[in-house]
Amino acid sequence: MDVLWKKEAFAQLLSQQAKIEAEIGAKLDWREMPGYKSSRIVLEANIDPKLDSNRQAVKEWMHMKAVAFHTTFHQRVKTLKQGMTSDNVLSGGALEMDNEEAVEYPVNDE
Repeated sequence: MDVLWKKEAFAQLLSQQAKIEAEIGAKLDWREMPGYKSSRIVLEANIDPKLDSNRQAVKEWMHMKAVAFHTTFHQRVKTLKQGMTSDNVLSGGALEMDNEEAVEYPVNDE
């Protein structure tokens, strides 16, 4: 996977930021990271994992958010279109797919 494609993939996901954050149930930190090979989408919790008293809370948070990330991103990542530029996808939030229909993703109400 080349660097340009990674940036295109990030732009495609970023165009769906509002929907993705609604499904995750939290605001995400979208880090494009110019000058690096990859970008990041980050979610952090205000829980100190080093404290034994937080162990259960950390475990539950990690499980809940790992499931939410998988549910939210799995199908989107599978449908990313290589060769598309951010100009193709940054048009009002819907992921455009050339002459194909845009993919709609149900919001997870959990």
